[in-house]
Amino acid sequence: MILAGDIGGTNTRLALFGHDLRTPVRLEVYESRRHDGLEGLVEAFLSGCRMRIGSAGFCVAGPVVGGCAKGTNLPWDVGARSLAELLGVEVHVINDLEANGRGIAALLPADLATLHEGDPRAFGNIGVISAGTWLGQAYLAWDGYNHHVHASEGGHADFAPRSELEFDLWRFVAAEHGHVS
Repeated sequence: MILAGDIGGTNTRLALFGHDLRTPVRLEVYESRRHDGLEGLVEAFLSGCRMRIGSAGFCVAGPVVGGCAKGTNLPWDVGARSLAELLGVEVHVINDLEANGRGIAALLPADLATLHEGDPRAFGNIGVISAGTWLGQAYLAWDGYNHHVHASEGGHADFAPRSELEFDLWRFVAAEHGHVS
């Protein structure tokens, strides 16, 4: 079995997969902020589970360096090493949009909705954008033979108002939250 997790500022999804990697054997969704960290959620998710975990992978909404992440909108530290010790298997932790980019090649035509017809023979770079608690971004750079996935925290930009209405919005959000992005 493969244990997979999608860790975001709003929700954390944990799933178990067998041979069919498109359909989970078990899936649970948790409100992230109601929990202190990922390890406790994983233990609760796996309690009573009789299936043997062979490997695990987690994607996190935020920068991942050396298998470690601190969620951008969640005060959790997520580390491959501590999760591997807990589970007793190899664990990978990557950025959530990097995970989305890696999954593009596995999509079937039925999984896609065309927004603008293009040349189906065209090769080039691919942009990935995902709206969640934040605006996630990644890109796939084409080297002439293959796409290479790169995580990006490009959605983290300060709000720069350009009109009086936008300045009013900035003032309102700044009064409530301080930083406006």
